[in-house]
Amino acid sequence: MKILFINSLYYPDIGGGLEISLKTLIDALKEENEVVVITTTMGEERIDYVDNVKVYRVQQRNIYNGNYRKKRARIAKIIWHATEGFNIFKNKTIKSIIESENPDIASIHSLSGFGPTLIDILDQSKIPVIQVLHDLYNTCLNSNMFKNSSQCKKQCVTCKVFKHRHKLKSSKITAVLGVSKNILERHKKLGYYKSVPLEFSIQNKRKIEKRIVYTSKNASTFGFIGTINEAKGVELLINEFSKISDESIKLLVAGSGDEGYIENIKRNSPNNIIFIGHTAPDEFFERIDCCIVPSIWPDTLPGVVFESFIYGRPVIGSNRGGIPEMIDNGINGFIFDPQASGDLRHKIETLINDSKKYIELSECAQRKGAHYIKITEWKEKYMSAYQKTISFFSKKI
Repeated sequence: MKILFINSLYYPDIGGGLEISLKTLIDALKEENEVVVITTTMGEERIDYVDNVKVYRVQQRNIYNGNYRKKRARIAKIIWHATEGFNIFKNKTIKSIIESENPDIASIHSLSGFGPTLIDILDQSKIPVIQVLHDLYNTCLNSNMFKNSSQCKKQCVTCKVFKHRHKLKSSKITAVLGVSKNILERHKKLGYYKSVPLEFSIQNKRKIEKRIVYTSKNASTFGFIGTINEAKGVELLINEFSKISDESIKLLVAGSGDEGYIENIKRNSPNNIIFIGHTAPDEFFERIDCCIVPSIWPDTLPGVVFESFIYGRPVIGSNRGGIPEMIDNGINGFIFDPQASGDLRHKIETLINDSKKYIELSECAQRKGAHYIKITEWKEKYMSAYQKTISFFSKKI
């Protein structure tokens, strides 16, 4: 099978967990299939090879390159999204690549930088398309449906207007796959993929060369790792943790974000909350006893949850997005409600005060972690989805 993957970034350009998961999937699939990638570039257009995979890197052809994580003026963002929605400037290049490669199926992982016109090109080329949903990019200008310190209950007018063509074109694909059930249902409730005949849900996995499982006898050090911002619930976590009376209990905050924002929350944090900057996962999980994922936006499927399980650490996670799909409440971690005052603190204190329960959760987390490193099983689920998509498409035409 020849599979064409489309994503805004590809290795060595890494924006986050999406690119890590995509590289892992492609590395597994290339053993028995021919794989080609189209991605956008921060440099000149070119063809290169990444671990024997052919990669086309094309320019975004917009007023700025959306892959650069810079603050932009609101008017610049509006022009960028408007241009992307109707971007025809790179159609000739994309058409030429598709005609040259003639794939059996196209797997879209992110349209950012390409725009919804890409779906028209694939449709005209009579290529079956499966779109994999990793985030809320198709529905929201910020890709997270989070605004004014809370998650959006519905699309705002601005997002409805600028994402209308994404919604319109979503019905042209053959199959849609959510990395969580939540992300799939959230799109459908907003009217996306109405007439799409095939739906799948497959959680991401991680390739670990040598699994290290850490163990502790009690919970005295908790940790957060990821982007440090409001949507990730860092302020909520710090506020709740600050109310724990035992100052020997520590919270390690690993990751990066806006420097001004980080400095501001640092100033308001007690001494037992320690900011450790960018930290490698194996080092981070060795230093903590329990990981906390306090997202207040509908976090699709944060990899830190299953990474924590892989390293043998239980997780206290919010009830947002796909997080509850990974945590078995009371078995390998706890789920809390960010809107319930004191709920997070109560879950933390439960583990501090009950070492027996902590050990039980840790042992179950270790077993759950084994599930998230089964790459062959994961690859086979994707192959099944591809085959069903191709089969349905061939019958339709």
